[in-house]
Amino acid sequence: MDYRSDEQMMLAIAQSIDEMRRVHGLTTEEMAKKGGFNPQTFSNFLNQGTNIKLSTLLQFLRGVGKVDKLQELFEKKEVYSPLGKNKTLPKKIYASRKDAPKNNKKIIWGDDK
Repeated sequence: MDYRSDEQMMLAIAQSIDEMRRVHGLTTEEMAKKGGFNPQTFSNFLNQGTNIKLSTLLQFLRGVGKVDKLQELFEKKEVYSPLGKNKTLPKKIYASRKDAPKNNKKIIWGDDK
């Protein structure tokens, strides 16, 4: 579990996006143009931890070409089933009464002998 404050998390997100920008060789202005936001908005977010809207975060990610990473978090995954892709349960097997012991003798376990 992550016990960082909201401010620490926002700073970490800002630093990660800034690192992605540098790895892609983009200036803040180039990233802003690709993402459709004002470069000062990102600068404020990075340097002052300014609160941003989710739509602004999407613009930042679009600016560095990583909006697909956020989309991966919300993609519908196949629901796990221990049966695998075959969703039908196996038939129940019932023991018949004829297999039950016919006498009232005590059951002897292997280590009781």
